[in-house]
Amino acid sequence: MKATGWSEKLLMRLKIVENFILSFSVFSFAFFTAYIYTFIFNAPLFSSIFLGTSNLNRETIFIPYVEFDKLFLILILYLSIFLLTVYLSLRGQRNFLVK
Repeated sequence: MKATGWSEKLLMRLKIVENFILSFSVFSFAFFTAYIYTFIFNAPLFSSIFLGTSNLNRETIFIPYVEFDKLFLILILYLSIFLLTVYLSLRGQRNFLVK
């Protein structure tokens, strides 16, 4: 794309936006599939592992409760670390190409 007139700064911005959209969509997909698995299907695999149903025969029902502030904090930490690694790798490639 640089051969067609794109500047390095614009290419880096495009890559950052592209990776932001990708990571946000992956985070949203993972959250919704985990929510469906846990609260709609009652987590059939994990409930038997963590609750230990070998001696106890009781029904487990998970009540949907989401703390959005903690979910937002996880999202910010995940996105910032991921986008920082993308930025540093792009910056390292740019310095390699300049030399």
